Amino acid sequence: MKYTVLVVEDEYEQRRAVIERVNWEAAGFEVVGEAENGVEALDIIETLEPDLILTDIKMPMISGLELAKRVRELRPATQMVILSGYDSFEYAREAINYNIISYLLKPISSDELSKELFTIKKRMDEKLGSVIARPESDTEKQLHRMKINTFLLPLMLGSNEEQPDERELARRAEELGIIKENTKPHYCVLVSKFKNNGVSYTGKEHTDFLDAVLNKYFYAVSFTVYGRAVTLIVYDNEGDISSVLDLPLKEVVQTAKKMLSQTCTIGISREFSELSGCSAAYFQAVTARRYTKDGAGEVRFINDQERDGEIEIDHVEKTVLKLEQLLKVGDNGALCDFINGMFENSTPENADLLVMQILA
Repeated sequence: MKYTVLVVEDEYEQRRAVIERVNWEAAGFEVVGEAENGVEALDIIETLEPDLILTDIKMPMISGLELAKRVRELRPATQMVILSGYDSFEYAREAINYNIISYLLKPISSDELSKELFTIKKRMDEKLGSVIARPESDTEKQLHRMKINTFLLPLMLGSNEEQPDERELARRAEELGIIKENTKPHYCVLVSKFKNNGVSYTGKEHTDFLDAVLNKYFYAVSFTVYGRAVTLIVYDNEGDISSVLDLPLKEVVQTAKKMLSQTCTIGISREFSELSGCSAAYFQAVTARRYTKDGAGEVRFINDQERDGEIEIDHVEKTVLKLEQLLKVGDNGALCDFINGMFENSTPENADLLVMQILA
């Protein structure tokens, strides 16, 4: 795999020397752009979408570390290489936080940098390649994953006949390692779909991919339901849910585009604090993801939608849930009766919403 590079250096001659004299191609890189300062770099990274940024730590306007911090907020999948004349532990500590994959001391010759690129390439292959799905070979892990799926699936689909006991759910979740003992975690549900050349396809490799990216930030477990990847997120920190999920979801979307050559759209439920809320959250996430088709971006929170439509959305979600259950386990007579009665007493707006929900 070839990685794209943006070179940031305020001195023109040094910048051109790095671009022209370093053997980028031999190590598997391609320079796609250059910038003379961090502000200019920030202006063009969304267009160029570089996999790697090489920058001097000491530049006018904003430093290399500040650039790395802002790049991480915009493109968490992009890696950084910092060139510096300072051998400082503080810089090395900061490097851990800002996706800085290599910290090189100056002066460094073109030949030395060319050789270092092979090491950087290997690190990027390992780092980015870790999100590519690999079948689990450990039987014990496979069985544990099946137990988690068996526990969560009925909660998501609301197929329990009786109201579940929250204390029993928490106890079982602790046994399975979903939550920690004596904690009060927050939850939310993601629903994701992947497309390749406009064709929708979401399988187990995508659930593995999602878990590989998201588990770097918090506990996440994913499985497929009706052609969708469903993820339960568990996190401890307080704060607005959109702030908690901003970087992780950006990384999912950007890495799917780079590593899988696929588009990924994600719907996010509201935050909830009891596992019995999984079913409502699942259908909130399904509904939110549908709105990504309206040009609202790849990631959509249910809270972004109009709150005065919550009653209609809740009715539609329950209708689709019943339809999906009848398709799975119902008889033809019950299914026909339900379909015939689906649109009775529905407004035209609700009918349109219902059709869109079924297609989603």
